Amino acid sequence: MASSFKRLLILTGLLLVQGGDSAWAKAFHREVTYDYQVNSDLTHQELTTQNIVVLTDRAIAEYSQIAFTYDPKSEVLDILEAWVDQPDGRRLTVAGENIFTRPSAASRDAPGFVNSETRTIV
Repeated sequence: MASSFKRLLILTGLLLVQGGDSAWAKAFHREVTYDYQVNSDLTHQELTTQNIVVLTDRAIAEYSQIAFTYDPKSEVLDILEAWVDQPDGRRLTVAGENIFTRPSAASRDAPGFVNSETRTIV
């Protein structure tokens, strides 16, 4: 029986700059939740929600883009929504033209053997 896997992603982010960049360990807070639905045909869906609170300028640079790698032969990756909440309370929705899909590093290094893709949110 062929297996199908579908990932749905809600990416949220909060840019909250609070001073200098003295400790990378305290540069951000990341909360990830996973919800799974297993279907009667043994396919499943995974809903991943990420909330990243960025606390320093260095972390803003680190999280200015986020990438997800998947295998399009067996997975579907849908970005349901993505946004950035600014320190002043404004919410900036990530536009579709700021979400890119390209061959993954592994597929570029081993074409014909690996077919994975990377979807990047900028």
